[in-house]
Amino acid sequence: YKNIPVGAGLGGSSADAAGVIRGMCSLYGAGTEPQLKAIADGLGSDTGYMLTGGYAYLTGRGEIMRAIKCPNTLYGLLLIPDGGVSTARCYALFDEMCAFTKGGAGERELVSGDLKGLGRALCNDLFKPAAALNKGVATAYEELKSFAPLGVNMTGSGSGVYALFESRELCAYARSRYSGECECIQFKTVL
Repeated sequence: YKNIPVGAGLGGSSADAAGVIRGMCSLYGAGTEPQLKAIADGLGSDTGYMLTGGYAYLTGRGEIMRAIKCPNTLYGLLLIPDGGVSTARCYALFDEMCAFTKGGAGERELVSGDLKGLGRALCNDLFKPAAALNKGVATAYEELKSFAPLGVNMTGSGSGVYALFESRELCAYARSRYSGECECIQFKTVL
């Protein structure tokens, strides 16, 4: 059982597809890792990543993956605004209104364990179009920012917005103080 909110930019459908591929491989003993990755990449941009998970830097349309080692457990609070964000509409609006930033933001900080630097480096080029499509995305961002986390960012093409905290205690305190309208989920990363 998984508890991934639908339409929040968290890759739930891609994870389902990767799980089916792994299951089929297990049942029938077929397929090498490169073959499984090729099948997964044909199904969705981040489906190949979901075969292995963990921290990674993705390029291309999400199919080119480089694993990243992180020495820390991270604690976060995730807000899910009502209404979601259409991925297709978000990318189309991005094409009209935005330009890409330099990729790899935060990778050095993640690897070195510089959590404050990681918080400052968080960025998502799809934030502006997602916020234009769903005002709740910008509201969630501001609500999380008010807790003075390490950083705030949006998941995928939205609508989820998360804040990272230095400790479980700071994250739990922010969770206990949140009184907004969004679904609120506390999490930690485990690798």
